[in-house]
Amino acid sequence: LRAAKSFPAMIKAFGSQKAQDRVDAEINSRPNAQLYKDAGLFLADQHAGLSRMEEVYMSRWAQKIPIVAGSQRAYVTFLNRFRADSFDAMTATLGRNGEVTQAEAEAIANYINVSTGRGPLAKFEQAGTALATAFFSPRLVSSRFALLAGQPLYRGNARTRKLISQEYARFGIGIGTIL
Repeated sequence: LRAAKSFPAMIKAFGSQKAQDRVDAEINSRPNAQLYKDAGLFLADQHAGLSRMEEVYMSRWAQKIPIVAGSQRAYVTFLNRFRADSFDAMTATLGRNGEVTQAEAEAIANYINVSTGRGPLAKFEQAGTALATAFFSPRLVSSRFALLAGQPLYRGNARTRKLISQEYARFGIGIGTIL
């Protein structure tokens, strides 16, 4: 359901840079915007360096090709909106009066990053940009292994582990329903 809510913004961003900028501004004006940054929630910034871009479009040339540029805007807008909405929903569920501790916010951000293809590279973290030029989406590959290994459950406290376990269960039920 969270993903479905991100589709209209994605379609609009495909059509124009202004639509993507509006979504980015909306995300940056949310009450949790500073918490996103402090917790380490990855939100791609197409105007920053290569390390702040989504791996699939880690190129300045992609922004110059009309259809590819629209696809890039749509992809980035969808993921940024989905990540921010997921973070807001999970902190609202977990938080007492909507507030979570820094460790809980970091555990939630880690889960969202990993589940949306932004996995940890461990000792190769500094080489992430270089790895992405040699291999197709190393963070995505890393995230799939981390998700299967339950890495998001290793962080946080009992409350965050319970919340993340519920997210794993929802995902499993969704896959089971589709199958």
